[in-house]
Order: sequence, then C-alpha cells, then structure tokens
Amino acid sequence: PTATDGSQKAVAILMGMVDARENAINTVVLEQLTVVRKAALEWPAEITDEQKQTALAELKEKFIIAR
Repeated sequence: PTATDGSQKAVAILMGMVDARENAINTVVLEQLTVVRKAALEWPAEITDEQKQTALAELKEKFIIAR
C-alpha cells in the first residue's frame, strides 16, 4: 500500500496466496464484473482502514463490488 509506482492500486482480486517473484505461477484472478464478500478479503497486516477504503473504491471502478 505504500508503493508509488502504480503497484499500489487495487485492480483485481487474487484467488489464493501466491509468490510469483521468482517463477511464473498460474492462478485465478477476478478482474471485473463480480461481487465478493468483504469479510472474506485478506489484507496485508500493515494496511490502514483508509488504505482499505481506497482499495475498495479502486475495485469498484472495475465493477468489483465488496459487500
């Protein structure tokens, strides 16, 4: 959430934990037109409530709605 290179923007929801820093990984990503349970979203430990609200607003722009 503290990056400034564009990677801080929420643009999709990753379905599962993966670490693709060293190798390419296949996984499922929700990119648009979906509804998710807000309570089921997992956030980085250091994220603030304000950053969560910003991320949810960014996802809403992609028609990803958290209820």
